[in-house]
Amino acid sequence: MTPESLRRKLEAASIAVGVMSIVGGVLAFFLTRSNMIALLAPIGVGAVGAVYVQLVANRVAIELQEYQAGIEQNQQSAIDRERSKVLTNTQQQKTMTEKIEKMSLVSDLLKAVATSKDLDSLLSTTLVKTMQSVGARSGFVALLNEDDLVLEVKSAVALHGDPVESGKIRLGDGIIGEVAATNKPRLIASGKDAPAAQSLMAVPLHDGRRVIGVLTLEDSLEGGFREADLELLSIVGQETALAIEKAQLYAKMETMSITDGLTGLANRRYLEQRLAEDMRRARRYHLPMALTIFDLDKFKTVNDMYGHQTGDALLRGFADILRKNVRDTDLVARYGGEEFCIVSPDCTDQQARAVAERIRQVVEQTEFDIGKQAIHRTCSAGVASVPLDANDVESLVKAADGALYYAKENGRNRVVLQQELNREPVIELSETEEPEAGSNEVTLESR
Repeated sequence: MTPESLRRKLEAASIAVGVMSIVGGVLAFFLTRSNMIALLAPIGVGAVGAVYVQLVANRVAIELQEYQAGIEQNQQSAIDRERSKVLTNTQQQKTMTEKIEKMSLVSDLLKAVATSKDLDSLLSTTLVKTMQSVGARSGFVALLNEDDLVLEVKSAVALHGDPVESGKIRLGDGIIGEVAATNKPRLIASGKDAPAAQSLMAVPLHDGRRVIGVLTLEDSLEGGFREADLELLSIVGQETALAIEKAQLYAKMETMSITDGLTGLANRRYLEQRLAEDMRRARRYHLPMALTIFDLDKFKTVNDMYGHQTGDALLRGFADILRKNVRDTDLVARYGGEEFCIVSPDCTDQQARAVAERIRQVVEQTEFDIGKQAIHRTCSAGVASVPLDANDVESLVKAADGALYYAKENGRNRVVLQQELNREPVIELSETEEPEAGSNEVTLESR
């Protein structure tokens, strides 16, 4: 029943009460033949009753309206609460989905970081994955050069062809330098503190002992970075720092495994590996290739007269000359003792001979300052090539070594091509000297 229908029924009841009061008064008048007061009294009573009933009806209607309004308000409040719950749940679900997506990206990143042994690949992967997880437009990793106390940008990534960061940053200079100097992350929303970027985050890369660099992301694609993004980047930075240290250690070990400890040149192990690789390439693509073997003349007398430390210093000086006089594509290696090799891919024997002759002249004109000693020395070289003298590594080494032996036996301080000996009988290596002890021990026959 609506409030309006209830009010109408109460009005009808009040009218009925009034009518009945009037009728009762008239009947009482005629039956008693009384005066006018007897007639008016019931009528007044009925009128008052009707008014009272009307007032009660109005009050009931108002209360019913208020009651219904309350019910409607409660229903609307319940609807609003449910809607709020739905919106809250939707927002929470969206937030949770974003967190899951970010943690998934971070998980993938940490797996990639943990297994990466190549520093360049490690830094590039870190930047790309992290930029995806927090929505950044660009980023870079700068590593600390402890000798110069400067941060050098080692890897930079930018979307949409934007320019990437490069160059060096002094420790303590600017935001990035400050992060490295204080070992504290920085979050900058925009504006005056980061004029080159709309927003910026930078975290130190700390390996547990010292700061080794800074990981920086710039220009948020979502209107600005948040504290949650900085916390995420800090976690990534910690793991990345440990991975960088591991990659650098691995690279150092790799370098040590293929590097001669005395001269810093490639060692015999790596020489043999490169000879095999370059030989396969030369044969496959029908390209020339040359091998030159050098020997310092009368090196044993230096050890005998001045000692092995002087001999080692002389070897390092000779290695520097070789390193400075070859192409970037050539490999310079210490073959053993005082013998050194140059592997020259895509190079004829005549071209290799020209390089060897230039080196011979430089050595002849060089005064090696070794402590208090000033030593003059000469060198000899033998050159062989593919395909003129050999088609496999073993034959190539034997041909170059034969040319070197001929140079040593015929006056020293000269360069000899194997092609010059192709009509000569094969020279047998008959005389050998005892290997020398120490860091420059002889591994091939001494000349």
